Amino acid sequence: MKKVGILLGISSSLFLFNLSFAQQDSISNADLLKRIEKLEAEQKKTKEWDASLYGWARTEYNFDSRQSAYTREYNLNLYPLDEKMDANGKDINAASASNFLAITSRVGINFKGPDFWGAKHLEKLKPIFSEIRN
Repeated sequence: MKKVGILLGISSSLFLFNLSFAQQDSISNADLLKRIEKLEAEQKKTKEWDASLYGWARTEYNFDSRQSAYTREYNLNLYPLDEKMDANGKDINAASASNFLAITSRVGINFKGPDFWGAKHLEKLKPIFSEIRN
């Protein structure tokens, strides 16, 4: 008898649970289509004003196992230096060195304004930064 009561209780609660969901899902297909068309129309609208930011930074890392001849502030490695002995007979140029450069970067902004008498207004601000002295 207990088993039957438990099964009746579970089945009645599942039935009521399904009824509550059936009442909530009573949206018609026409309503759904109207909602979808409204969302698509909002997505197709173009913005009158818009600005977007872009850019990059170039970096370089060099590791040399021997001292080298450089030019342009360590930007261009020419060749390894010859042996140069100190007073103890040790090669001074046998030392390793590393170099980290962040010498060039660009930051830009694209602007878009509203059309005026059929003309499109687009602006671009693009400075380039470089740190090499001649």
